[in-house]
Amino acid sequence: MERRITIEESVLYKEDYQMRMLARNHIEGLLPVKGRGMNERSCYDYDVSGKISIKAMYERSKIGAKDIKSFLLQFKKVIKEVQKYLLNVNCILLNPEY
Repeated sequence: MERRITIEESVLYKEDYQMRMLARNHIEGLLPVKGRGMNERSCYDYDVSGKISIKAMYERSKIGAKDIKSFLLQFKKVIKEVQKYLLNVNCILLNPEY
């Protein structure tokens, strides 16, 4: 069963090169995303099947130094991958709920 989350923004959706790049390529470390406009808003649908949020993961146990170090090393790899595709690293959403 496919599980999705939708994130809405109050700006008019505009298909740009970044969304086309994300649609046409599998970028390691990023969730698949589809963008669309609706009622003068932007909606971004993410496939989160089989994933768990950081918030849910660490509600049951404490986050340790080893976990933080692992996250930062993986995030560094994601940033390098994103830059290879000429995407804006400042557009990466880092929200523990997602």
